[in-house]
Amino acid sequence: MPNPEAVAAALADAHAGPVDGLPDGHRLVDYAESSRAGDWSLRSALVRFAQPEPTRAGAVLELVRRTDGALKPHRRRLESASAPSHPDLGPGLLVAGDGGTLAIGADARRVLDAPAADLARAALRLEDGDDVVAAYTAAAGDDPTFAAVPLLVVALELDAIAEALVPWAQVHDGPPPVAVVDERAAAAFARLTELGVPRETGGRPPGRGRG
Repeated sequence: MPNPEAVAAALADAHAGPVDGLPDGHRLVDYAESSRAGDWSLRSALVRFAQPEPTRAGAVLELVRRTDGALKPHRRRLESASAPSHPDLGPGLLVAGDGGTLAIGADARRVLDAPAADLARAALRLEDGDDVVAAYTAAAGDDPTFAAVPLLVVALELDAIAEALVPWAQVHDGPPPVAVVDERAAAAFARLTELGVPRETGGRPPGRGRG
């Protein structure tokens, strides 16, 4: 993978692009409420998931509440910061640009969101992602939304649960994707613990199976 400074520069250049016509309503901070396929959200899919898996659904809902509570002080700034962001950000979206510089592919999907959302994706999905975030924030200066990046990484873990649950909830046929739920919920739980986000009284860790 290219050096973190080159990746950070490519992201900064992409974030400086035009925002006219970009779809809104897909902000990462709204991961739990955003409308997905069939107008399902993570919360509504969890209601259906709770029918066969009440303990797992309850554990994920606790993670959502903890994450949303920790994000609350950052929400207004994250909702007002607008740039072209890239929900599919990963190594495959980075291509050679003019003069050999690095760029985000021109055909990449773009939505309106805070640059911090892409920094969270970089931290989670890119090799040396934390170094990319450090290089970007060092070059961009003091932006208060950058403090939310670690929590937005947690939101990405929960967003992945939504991406797995919603297709199942739509048809409600066959076993639910418990392996994805357990894996991503455990990762979110560990990250929240590392960040010192308090647990709800009486809560249990995710992945304990049926209630």
